Amino acid sequence: MAYNNGLGGGCHDEDCGLTAFGRQVLDEMARIGMVAGCSHVGQRTALETMEYSANPVILFHSNPRAKWDHPCNVRVEAMKVCAATRGVIGLNGIGIFLGNNEATARRHVEHLDYAAQLIGPDHVGMGFDYVFDMQELDDHLG
Repeated sequence: MAYNNGLGGGCHDEDCGLTAFGRQVLDEMARIGMVAGCSHVGQRTALETMEYSANPVILFHSNPRAKWDHPCNVRVEAMKVCAATRGVIGLNGIGIFLGNNEATARRHVEHLDYAAQLIGPDHVGMGFDYVFDMQELDDHLG
């Protein structure tokens, strides 16, 4: 699950924000050209990461919390700040994040339309976050 760690606060914990070590990691990521991903972090940690990071920040599989109130979904303020950093939000395709375990194309498009209207289509992508063929994944990683 997404609990606090040495870098910052998770979305299923009391959000402690970005830590000093988290800032060091972001500095090294910027040095080598990596972007930070803030899916599964708490709101405070996400905002502090976006403020601190020299590179764009992504929410690689997150949905708008305004469309479905789940702790892993992202609030409006964080969506707007992510777009302001030139970042992208990849919408998740899992039903518990779309609403009432409703993994339908219609529900996904509702989230997509909401996000595109709020932060612009240049900052919205797909981050489905699921695999149907575990053997294929194992073979790819293996």
